[in-house]
Amino acid sequence: MSVSITVDATKAIITLEGRLDYTIGRVFREGYEPLLTNPCLEKIEIDLGAADYVDSAVLGYFLILRERVANTKIEVYFVNSQGVVGTLLRIAGFDHLFSLR
Repeated sequence: MSVSITVDATKAIITLEGRLDYTIGRVFREGYEPLLTNPCLEKIEIDLGAADYVDSAVLGYFLILRERVANTKIEVYFVNSQGVVGTLLRIAGFDHLFSLR
C-alpha cells in the first residue's frame, strides 16, 4: 500500500497502490489536507490504476474528501478504476457521486 501525490498549477494527482484498507487513512488525509488550502487548485485526480483492493474504510475516506471539497471549487474524480476496484466503486454507487474516468 502506498500513497503518492504530485501537484501542478491547478491539478493534484493522488496515486494509490496496492491493497487499500483502513491503514491508509492517516496518510491519505495528511496528503490531501494541504491541497485544500491551495487557492489555485481546481482538480484532485485519484488514480486507482495500481490498486488491487479497496475496503469499506477507504470508501469512507473518499466520502470524507468529497465532503471537505463540497464548499470549494475543487473537483474530485477517479481515473483508472478498472477490474475489482472499478466494480466495487460502481456497486457502492460512487459513479453517481464522482466522475469515474
